[in-house]
Amino acid sequence: MKYDLAIIGGGAAGMMAAISARQHHPKAKIILFEKNETLGRKILTTGNGRCNITNINLEKDGARHFNSSDFVDKVFKQFGFEEVMNFFTDLGLVMYEEKKGSVGKVFPISDSATSVVNLLTDAVLRSGVEVKKETICRSVVKKGREFIVTSQLGENILASKLIIAAGGKTYPALGADGSGFLLAEKLGHKIVPPIPSGVPLEGKNRLAQELQGLKLGAEIIVSGTKEKISGDLMFTKYGLSGTAALLASRSLSVLLNRENKKEVTLRLSFMPGHDTASATDFWLKRKQKYFDRTIELDWCGVFPQKFANVFLKIAGVAGKYSNISEAELKKVIKLLTDYEWKITATRGWNEAEFVAGGVRCSEINPATLESNKIAGLYFAGEVIDVDGDIGGYNLSWAWSSGFVVGKLV
Repeated sequence: MKYDLAIIGGGAAGMMAAISARQHHPKAKIILFEKNETLGRKILTTGNGRCNITNINLEKDGARHFNSSDFVDKVFKQFGFEEVMNFFTDLGLVMYEEKKGSVGKVFPISDSATSVVNLLTDAVLRSGVEVKKETICRSVVKKGREFIVTSQLGENILASKLIIAAGGKTYPALGADGSGFLLAEKLGHKIVPPIPSGVPLEGKNRLAQELQGLKLGAEIIVSGTKEKISGDLMFTKYGLSGTAALLASRSLSVLLNRENKKEVTLRLSFMPGHDTASATDFWLKRKQKYFDRTIELDWCGVFPQKFANVFLKIAGVAGKYSNISEAELKKVIKLLTDYEWKITATRGWNEAEFVAGGVRCSEINPATLESNKIAGLYFAGEVIDVDGDIGGYNLSWAWSSGFVVGKLV
């Protein structure tokens, strides 16, 4: 059987590529391969099941939230925030901006990723694209002007053009196994080794042991960098999770999983927005004002009680302010704003939200997402070495790269 276009991968990027290809090439014969029994299965896990579709900041500074900003920017200029919003609005999806945290996340008003998957699946099927589910593409070769795609059953199809949108290794239970990377590699492309990103961090620490499940705001600086990452931090039995930890995890994952470092040092401030000097001024004023109050009680006006009690116990300070010298208090404040935490590992693929790595951007034309090595071969989504911050940026990349690649120019 011969097709004008074959698409490998029926996730966010693959479905968008199919819809776009049909819009731009109404008479083309198109086939979409998906290894699962349903399309868009991994979308259901995004945004804690709510599907963080995009981010309102994508239009003005979206590229800076990605590792390959110049490459990404050229794609978003073709299909950016406004186009993403219009696309889903046309599908019939009503969306809203979540105000919590003021970070610009956009969700379906249903707060259900199922709504997104259902509407996308319907759009693919109504477009007339042939869909082959529960089909694993074992190999791809190009002979002459045709790609030969072989399934796990030994069936072959021919296609004039091919889109690989089957990248990613996160949530392997949902079928993600990095097969897109292997197909691209066999076709002659270099792969930046995939590592987990947007992933919790492991590192034994007394705070983690005694504060499991507690969440509070914090600021993280990764050793050797000047970037400050702020957000919620959650203490776990193995180390750290929460928004701040996930945002910091990419650079840590590179050091630990790619460069094989044994440990990386984080410096934490539990008073985000304050440096040691301003924090010292803050606490000395409280010491003067609440001179006869115990420091444990006073800290409960600023921190969760459990954190206050545990942190002060670790710092070795207790009792009334009147019994604590200024020098002792300054030592506590230094620890509070510059707390050292050794990270020895990241969690694995089952807990990672994104993958960092994939087909090298230098081997892909950012204007079309066509391979610079093989004519007619295109890439979209996670299979490319593009990954962004949490907050809807990675799904934005899937929608945008899928739409752009579907033009087949």
